Amino acid sequence: MQMLKCLFCYTSKMDKQKAITLAGSQSELARILGITRAAVHNWKMIPTGRLYQLMILKPEWFDNK
Repeated sequence: MQMLKCLFCYTSKMDKQKAITLAGSQSELARILGITRAAVHNWKMIPTGRLYQLMILKPEWFDNK
């Protein structure tokens, strides 16, 4: 349960616009995730699976500092 609470703390602070800003562009975020720019464009919010993927690929984006 504690791990789920911790994951929520990290992921709740990451929204689509913040991820795009950190990546530098919508296209770059899509490249990092290995998906199309159109897929990112269609998100209302980042899908949970993609958040976990970002946590693995870009852990520094989720630093709690």
